[in-house]
Amino acid sequence: MQTIENKIPPLYEYFYFGKMLEGFEEIVNLLYGITFVKSVPKRGECWEGNVLKLEVYRRDELNDKTFLGLIYIDIDQRDSKLQGDCHFTVRCSKKLQNGEFQTPIVVVSLGFNYAYSLDLDSDGTICEIEMRPHQVENFFHEMGHAMHSILGRTVFQHVAGTRCSTDFAEVPSHLMECFFNDPKIFQKICRSAETGCMLEEDLVLALIKRRKLFPAVKYTQQAIYSLFDLELHGEHAEAISQNKFTTTDLFINLHKQALPQFHIEPDYAFHQRMSHLVSYGAKYYSYLLARSSAAMIYEKLFANNLIYEKANGDKWAEVQSHGGEYSSDVLLAKALGTSTVPSVEQLTQSLIMEAKSPKF
Repeated sequence: MQTIENKIPPLYEYFYFGKMLEGFEEIVNLLYGITFVKSVPKRGECWEGNVLKLEVYRRDELNDKTFLGLIYIDIDQRDSKLQGDCHFTVRCSKKLQNGEFQTPIVVVSLGFNYAYSLDLDSDGTICEIEMRPHQVENFFHEMGHAMHSILGRTVFQHVAGTRCSTDFAEVPSHLMECFFNDPKIFQKICRSAETGCMLEEDLVLALIKRRKLFPAVKYTQQAIYSLFDLELHGEHAEAISQNKFTTTDLFINLHKQALPQFHIEPDYAFHQRMSHLVSYGAKYYSYLLARSSAAMIYEKLFANNLIYEKANGDKWAEVQSHGGEYSSDVLLAKALGTSTVPSVEQLTQSLIMEAKSPKF
């Protein structure tokens, strides 16, 4: 008997860069009134390669359009390029002497294009660039960072956008993952390039379910990485530097304590491929914290009415505009509309509900 999972059609037909960008724009338009104007950078404007330039505009209640900033999306896989999807701020927002705000410039660096050259005389080329579901999720994640930077409206540039506490910096990006993984939104943006038809709802649910297999193992592994990061930069740092034991010894010991039923080879050293141990030193836990916080915000503001409640989008945009001017606990409370910060138990329960929920 054929299961729903067996009936899922070839995914390449539904995941193209151009369509995913359109879907993201539709979401931020409903949320914030934001639209994009696409172009290819002029020669000398930036580095060589397939780079897409987005001019970001926002319409207000009077339908007046305001320029917010620029996003450059580099989609190429190149040997000379930093590996891994990421977001960089080239120029931050800040308040100028005339009372206006400096417009930010950000870069979203991805690596899923191997064969195509961008041609924006028509949208045909970017709609031919295939993506996989996890690449689309990463795209939404990094564009969540970009929106955080673009929406920044702080007095000082060093606290604009993602220049905030790491505890909160990953929340907007994880929230955009929640949108992508909501079945109704997923179905709306994933259309066949040939027919324009959406995936059937039962197939969407099956695909999301298949992508979310074994969430408890996934979150336990993330907790192991987080604890390893803390211990590596904490009480064990001196002993490791003196060669009393190795980072691999520490990692395997933690892994065996948390997942004793999993066999792990004595020379297993996955942590040596974790670049976040350097860039996020002792703060990798923020990913789990951000995922839990994002799930709470999504459930409170968007899950029941999706994204059509503009007031909630404006509220969330206002929270992001503060950047690092407030501490992460204050920003989370503002987003949730509460006077107190969620407890550890509430944050843990949010992760459990997120793992079980068919919404995201």
